[in-house]
Amino acid sequence: MIKNRKGYLEKARCLRYEWKENLPTMEDVKKEGLIPFEIGLFDSSVKIPEGVVVITSRGNYKVRVSWFHQIYSTFALAKLKGLVSEDLIQKYEKFREYMEVDFKKHPLTNQEDIRRGNVFLDDLILELEK
Repeated sequence: MIKNRKGYLEKARCLRYEWKENLPTMEDVKKEGLIPFEIGLFDSSVKIPEGVVVITSRGNYKVRVSWFHQIYSTFALAKLKGLVSEDLIQKYEKFREYMEVDFKKHPLTNQEDIRRGNVFLDDLILELEK
């Protein structure tokens, strides 16, 4: 359980810099023990291909909905602890609105979704570094 500003900062940095922006390659599948359902879609570039890719088991990839959920929960808990400014709350509301409206218009995570998540994490990191 995260208890202080430093802990939230470390979590935000992990989400921003340690989660992979590309889809897993076949090398990743072998190395990380991932279970691909549509192997033909794997691509080592950051471009997310069309079609459905379901990844089970391990693997911290930003295309997974859990990445977005962790952004939400990290921000919400930091807010409850009084660690974020009103300005960041406004930025979060814009990010949340995008995710609730535009994100739901397409069934798969795309580069714009990841870009917006990264931008919000950058803002959260800057806030927590103060």
